[in-house]
Amino acid sequence: MSSFSTPGQYKSWLHNYNVKMPYTTIRRYQKKILSDQKEVMAAKSKRSLFETKDYLKKKDLPENLKVEESFSFQNLGNNSFETFEPVENYSNDSSELRKNELDLKIVKQSNKIIESNFDRNLSIKLSILNIYIDYRPTKSCMNAFIKMLRNFVGSDVPANFDSLVRSFQAEFFINYDTYHYCVSCDDFVDILHNSRCTKCNKLISRFYHLNIRSQIDSILKSQNDILDFEENTDNEIYRKISSNHNNFITLTINTDGMSVFKSSKTTIWPVYLTINQLDKQHRFKLKNVLLAGLWVSREKPVFEVFLKSIIEELKILEQGIVINGEIVKIFLTNGVFDKPARAAILNTIQFNGKFGCIKCYQPGKNIPSAKNGTVHVYPYQHYHYNKPQRTHEKYLNDLKEAVHLKKPFRGIKGESILNQLSYYYPIESTVIDYMHSILEGVVKSLIKYSY
Repeated sequence: MSSFSTPGQYKSWLHNYNVKMPYTTIRRYQKKILSDQKEVMAAKSKRSLFETKDYLKKKDLPENLKVEESFSFQNLGNNSFETFEPVENYSNDSSELRKNELDLKIVKQSNKIIESNFDRNLSIKLSILNIYIDYRPTKSCMNAFIKMLRNFVGSDVPANFDSLVRSFQAEFFINYDTYHYCVSCDDFVDILHNSRCTKCNKLISRFYHLNIRSQIDSILKSQNDILDFEENTDNEIYRKISSNHNNFITLTINTDGMSVFKSSKTTIWPVYLTINQLDKQHRFKLKNVLLAGLWVSREKPVFEVFLKSIIEELKILEQGIVINGEIVKIFLTNGVFDKPARAAILNTIQFNGKFGCIKCYQPGKNIPSAKNGTVHVYPYQHYHYNKPQRTHEKYLNDLKEAVHLKKPFRGIKGESILNQLSYYYPIESTVIDYMHSILEGVVKSLIKYSY
């Protein structure tokens, strides 16, 4: 039986590597590529009149940054057809080279289609899954809905709900470790009895550590043509790293809690990592975001326990992993958390307590609230104005005092688990949470009261 796709398997070559691209499709791409090349040559001729021959040059990287040597950019190049010499430039004796170049362009064109097709398929699957999570229909109802959707959309929609679940398992399988932890006993649980602790009979918490290295390795090998080593370089932390290391990338960590279902008290806390050197257009796409951990419980995470295995792996990654024959070191340099999570992870006073700001030394003050209580505020006047900013050196001094006194000192309660990493500085590395502070925070309230 022929390995070419049959009429009943429409575009099966997009997602099945054992199926060859149809000959008519190859010819269509060849015509498209040759047409594009002619347009490029015409554009080049016009530009040469103005002697602006630097239109294809990339921006120079910093002199102390040589990360590009670790990646085979010359093998992947740019997705634009302008990066190839036109076919007409080849002599008659180089027909084999011309054929190889043309084949390479066809593969690149098909890869772009495959990527867009993957994003479309994933969007469809996630939309269906979101309906299930939001409305919790029965399985038979979901199967009927999927069947109807499949009739309109086509084979991009899974055959049934079980196929949907299996597709996620197949596409996103990652090695992971499972831990069972009792918050009440402050101890790990080896033997479970109806999801309860055998000592105190309370519900246990479950969390997962997903292999970070394999995810980074996969992303860097498949996405190194969109790595931008000028991203996030204009900061002191990056300069400190580049003064000591050549081949490296940096990460940002983020975690927040969410309810699984409206009627359930169970919450999940995913820990995400993003690669700062991916350009902004691709950085936050699902396929480029790393899932490092997941806490599932009715209790809030105990971050010293939950993040321990993640931090241990990040410490190993600081020693480097081999990518394309080069050792590339991985450093966590930034973190974004909402205020409660930030205080818990950094081991600082909450935002509604004295010295609750991690950026400066404003103590704030308590004022009466409408419900006969008090609220902690940070007024922009009187003795609170223009208080000094925190620095890493001041943070270390405050931390030393807090440990010595065994109580909070100027907002610092004790060590943070992130201090174990080489280039994470709790004051400078932790970014103000834009969503909660601006979109859903004080700025939103000011606009509401003003208008």
